[in-house]
Amino acid sequence: MAYQIAEESGKPHHFSSKTKKAGYDWLKGFQKRNAHLSIRKPEALSAQRAKSMNEVAVGRYFKLLGDILDKLNIKDKVAPIWNCDESGLSSVHRPPKILATKGKKQVHSKTSGERGINTIVLACANAAGTFIPPFIIYKGARLQASLTRFAPPGTLFGCSPTSFINGELFHLWMEFFLRNIPPTCPVLLLLDGHASHVTVETIQLAKDNGVEMLHFPPHTTHWLQPLDRSFFGPLKTAYNEECTAFMARNPSKVVTQHDFSELFAPTNSDGNDVAVASTLPTANDPSVASTSATASNATVTPTPATPSTSSASSVSDDRLSKLLTVPTVTPNLNPNKKRQSTKSRVLTEDEFL
Repeated sequence: MAYQIAEESGKPHHFSSKTKKAGYDWLKGFQKRNAHLSIRKPEALSAQRAKSMNEVAVGRYFKLLGDILDKLNIKDKVAPIWNCDESGLSSVHRPPKILATKGKKQVHSKTSGERGINTIVLACANAAGTFIPPFIIYKGARLQASLTRFAPPGTLFGCSPTSFINGELFHLWMEFFLRNIPPTCPVLLLLDGHASHVTVETIQLAKDNGVEMLHFPPHTTHWLQPLDRSFFGPLKTAYNEECTAFMARNPSKVVTQHDFSELFAPTNSDGNDVAVASTLPTANDPSVASTSATASNATVTPTPATPSTSSASSVSDDRLSKLLTVPTVTPNLNPNKKRQSTKSRVLTEDEFL
């Protein structure tokens, strides 16, 4: 772009006419003249997320949220507003930064393998900062007793063939959620629009117990989901630190699913991370639900800005604007692709049942 602007303005320059780019010296001079700018490594953002995170969709969501808060008469309250979300923790942790000799090209830190086994943690908290015990979902068909040792008090456990949550497990969690929150109605639950959250049985259960379910607009949870923005980042950092300490204490061992509860428990032991102590059935209680039809089961542990530019006087504004125009994303108009919902919805409205 610097080469094109110099050519269009007719100013003398020493840029390469072969590569049609400005040189290294110009880049360093530009950085020196604009000290507030720096070279950053961007985070990957999918085209769908970039398209969906727009003023119309977000504005519609907050308008709907305000209407629901007014309807439930809880706009000035924080305890009845809850948010739940799932995230995966791998048995192969991310090593922390370490001290090393300057100039050393390769610095290593031992991990448990090349690819780990993912374990899903479903966390739920309200706007007052109160958490209910987590829901941990392991990959497998049967829940072994060794997977539940040293877990946070009142933790709910489950299994699925892929470790990902499904409609049956989320329905089980909804029953768990209703037993762990104070018996006050109404309650607003904010969640994403994953297919496992939108089942008739779960929505009817929430509606019968005075819980309104509002899901975020698709592909916007990286900005709108409270737990994504403030909780799971520190949680994963603490979990990686526990895995690093475990590997240091046990040089001959690797982290497996059977060590997960022991490593996860310290990340929930500070402050009020687990503020609600659950008095729920133990793993040996026959009343604990088991869903063997889908090879999944569950139990509960005992309770222990856009930049602005100005052109040279010899260059017309429209010619420079063409050079600085940001390309637009053309949607893929595939007639065979089913149209997806592009706005947030209240799942407990009558139209869903």
